[in-house]
Amino acid sequence: MEAPSSATTTFPLQTTYKMFHESQPEMIIPDTFTSEDYNFNVKPLLEVVENILQHSILNSSQGEYPHDGVKESMMDDHTVRFVLCDIQKIGHEVLFNGEDENMLNKIHDVLSKYAWGVKPVLALAAFAMIYGNFWLTVQMHSTNPLANSVTVLKGILNISNLSTTVLKSWFDNLHDAIKAMTDMIHSILEFYDFPSELITSEDLHMHSEAECISRTGVNWIIKTVVACATHFNSLFSRSDQYWDLSSLAFKIGRIDTDLRELLILLRLEEKKCNQLHQLLLQLLGKETAEANNTKVLSILIPFKDDKPPLIHVSTNTRVGVEALRRKTVMLLLSDLDITEEELIILKQVYNDAYLEKSERPYEMVWLPIVDNSTEWTDAKQERFNRLQSLMPWYSVHHPSLIDPNVIKFIKEQWYFDKKPLIVVLNPQGLLVCSNAMHMIWIWGIMSFPFSRKREEDLWNEEKWTIEFLIDGIDQSILTWLAGGKYICLYGGDDINWIRKFTSTMREVAHEAQVPLEMVYVGTSKNKEQVKKNMSTIIIEKLSHCWQDPMSIWFFWLRLKSMWYSKIRHRQAVENDAMMHEIVRMLTFDSSNETNGWAVIGKRTGGMALVPGWKILETLTKFDEWKDNVAGETFLEALIKAIGSNKIQEHCLKLVLPKIPGKMHEVSCSECGNPMEKYILYECCDK
Repeated sequence: MEAPSSATTTFPLQTTYKMFHESQPEMIIPDTFTSEDYNFNVKPLLEVVENILQHSILNSSQGEYPHDGVKESMMDDHTVRFVLCDIQKIGHEVLFNGEDENMLNKIHDVLSKYAWGVKPVLALAAFAMIYGNFWLTVQMHSTNPLANSVTVLKGILNISNLSTTVLKSWFDNLHDAIKAMTDMIHSILEFYDFPSELITSEDLHMHSEAECISRTGVNWIIKTVVACATHFNSLFSRSDQYWDLSSLAFKIGRIDTDLRELLILLRLEEKKCNQLHQLLLQLLGKETAEANNTKVLSILIPFKDDKPPLIHVSTNTRVGVEALRRKTVMLLLSDLDITEEELIILKQVYNDAYLEKSERPYEMVWLPIVDNSTEWTDAKQERFNRLQSLMPWYSVHHPSLIDPNVIKFIKEQWYFDKKPLIVVLNPQGLLVCSNAMHMIWIWGIMSFPFSRKREEDLWNEEKWTIEFLIDGIDQSILTWLAGGKYICLYGGDDINWIRKFTSTMREVAHEAQVPLEMVYVGTSKNKEQVKKNMSTIIIEKLSHCWQDPMSIWFFWLRLKSMWYSKIRHRQAVENDAMMHEIVRMLTFDSSNETNGWAVIGKRTGGMALVPGWKILETLTKFDEWKDNVAGETFLEALIKAIGSNKIQEHCLKLVLPKIPGKMHEVSCSECGNPMEKYILYECCDK
């Protein structure tokens, strides 16, 4: 006779796991189902079931019912009607046929058409209806005659004869089993929620084992539901049949632990996130003949709870991403701190795109990015509703519809960090621009289609003029320019300098017989001081000023956007004349040493941008250079006079908006030396 082989015997994964859990339920469940298994989002139903069981458990342990209200179910009526009949069938079996040897197989027949993730929820729902009805009757019996009569017929009042110790032990065993089942169901749903196409070949072994454990867990949950129902009936029937719920709870707990360990090994969340990121990057950067934007949009904005994820705010209509098919889509990314001023400007640009066109060339969608780890309060909901009401475009119906992994992608790939972004996708779903916000602030609808090439073309066409700086913020200035007047824009927060500058500038213009209009544009900081200055300027009639704070805000927003746009195109101060002037204006605005600044120009002929101390000194010495005005334009004579003044000692600083990547080298706008870099943390509501 041959000696036994010394080789290790191996078993299929399912066999191995079943041998480990040798006491299998008396129910045969096929290993596979056809693709016609009915599946739906079962989480809303599970939430209702858990709500019933939680309230029932609290009622049994505290003797009172919590009055915090029931959340509205997100299940649609069709799904409710479809599954309710089967839930009632299961409830009838476990309530009235508890001793039927074929009862488990009957329940299996009812559940056979459902997907694996749905089966345990329906089974637990059947028990929740029984248990919830019991506690609802108990709660009402002392105040409702009908409920009181029902308690008599059901023998519910008889349990009052049992000792508190016996009742507590009875309920504790039941509640331990309920908790074990709900924990296991959550693990099962987490496993089945993971897209199978994202499982790598290296993980197939573990994934198969996890699926086996999940199905075994479903099996044990169904048996435990039956045991709980029988245990429940025994309280009133005084049946001798005994179910050891504690051992069942322990068994389910062990299975759940095994599944949780595998889920950790599979790193499903991390893998799901990484795979989602790779899929998005591939879709956003790869064009195919049949490509359209709905594929990538359905990942960014998926259906949830079988409801369309978007709302067209102006018509209050729920829609899916199909409404955006084959259109250029602008994704407005922001938190709830986006300002109403920003939305007003965006709304104007959005509406401008529709003028003189039968169809808007693009659509905008608001994706509100919020921290899912913090509580969603009534105040947040009110703020969300307020912001959404200001938008004529599309919006996600609720911030919770945006997957946390999508939010992570947005933050990592598009560098979202509180400041609003506009990400542009073309009709094929390809990424055109990761932030078109700055283009929109500078050129509005002229930026369409928001590509890098379009941005380059716009800069090539642009000239550094007063008209470009104003860009329609103040129509009066454009009218003055058209009439041949000189325009002087000036800013700063030092009212004493403002008084000296405006009076001196007016005297020089009068003596030189130059038609001049002065306009105060404030500063990007110290808003309260700017308001005080505006009041003084108006009362003392020092010059014109923008009385709408939004105009001042937008002027500086555009200027910073110009800097950002130039940086994106790698334009440095040293080799780009316009960038040099932009940085100078931002430097004068950031620094306290200049007191103020002024830029003077006409419709043609360039501009003179001067720090406050220098323009005042130059104007004060007008007698020294006024003769030059006769042979040259006033602006040419002024520029020469400014150039003749030597640069005094200066201490300038430049505060710029944060941009992704490394810190950029910036040279001083006055002396050309590299500026030292510091990190500034500022919180300023002034």
